Amino acid sequence: MAFWSNWFGGAKPPSASLHASFQDAGGGIVIATSQQLEEALRAGNVTGSGATVTPNRAMRVAAVYACVRIISGAVATLPLHIKRWVDERIREDASDTLIWSVLRRKPNRWQTPSQFRRMLQAHLLLRGNAYAMIVRSRGLVQELIPLHPDRVAVSQADDLTLDYLYTRADGRRIKLSQDEVFHLVGLTLDGVHGVSASGNPACHRHRRHHVLRLEQDRVCADPLQ
Repeated sequence: MAFWSNWFGGAKPPSASLHASFQDAGGGIVIATSQQLEEALRAGNVTGSGATVTPNRAMRVAAVYACVRIISGAVATLPLHIKRWVDERIREDASDTLIWSVLRRKPNRWQTPSQFRRMLQAHLLLRGNAYAMIVRSRGLVQELIPLHPDRVAVSQADDLTLDYLYTRADGRRIKLSQDEVFHLVGLTLDGVHGVSASGNPACHRHRRHHVLRLEQDRVCADPLQ
């Protein structure tokens, strides 16, 4: 009887707590409703074939890697001058200031200025934003600590100031004010959030190209799939 009841309407509906979800290895997004799925497809996080294009996965494409490497390397080697005004028409090097040492000699305890600038430029190209926490002592900048864009959430308050929420690797969340964060914004539509090239709907054709290249590499690696 249980067999026939399953065929003729006796099957139990699926539990309401179960839902389809998608999350890539880099953190990604969780999709629980059809509306969220449509928004993800329109935003480029998930393609029609089910493949995903994230900044980390896009870097597996040789063309993307080469572009990011060349542009970031060029920015890292550009001269960076710190000047002060002597009068209305004359400026001079401010090499005796602490900020000059931070930007030109040692931005933090483990990176050189070239490494720091190359990293932030790569974040800017791939994710549309680059962040660094400003460490001060007695009002003077001591260090610039890079923050991964995927772990930073930025919002604008009613008084137009910006608030930042950074999630550490251990899951702890830290609130930072606007004067505590060095924020580089790429192409932006609201003046606050940068637009990621890999998730921009205007780059749909390039995104499909990257997906095809990645899928070709996957199939070639295992032709029996």
